[in-house]
Amino acid sequence: MKRAHFVKKVGKTNNTGANWNKFANKTSGQLAARTDTDFINAKKYLLTAPPRQQKVDAAESMGWEWMPHDPQGTESDEQHLLRLVRDVRNNLFHGGKYPKPNDDLLDGRALRNSELLEACLTILDTCRSLDADVKKYFEQTS
Repeated sequence: MKRAHFVKKVGKTNNTGANWNKFANKTSGQLAARTDTDFINAKKYLLTAPPRQQKVDAAESMGWEWMPHDPQGTESDEQHLLRLVRDVRNNLFHGGKYPKPNDDLLDGRALRNSELLEACLTILDTCRSLDADVKKYFEQTS
């Protein structure tokens, strides 16, 4: 994403991050126009059973609760879908997919994690094909 010029400054530092909103804006309408069954099913799954986000709850001794991460007021459909993909990624790599330390693991959690990941991979694979530079840099082998 960054090599394809979808880059943004993060925070008050000079760190960089992928600019998913810029990508969503540039490819606006292309995701909505997709008709392949795998993509439609993946999108439907993420939108109807979106990942939750852990948020601080001052009343809780452990300090967090699972909360819905609803669409934001100015967010386009593409921006919302790609944010859900990032939420899954963040939960996976930052440990947010686990319950509080004293909670029992819930039945079906591993299956849901797999379903979320499969949906996100399908969406990302589709996104890769929407921009020639993103596709070129992703597929570059040397």
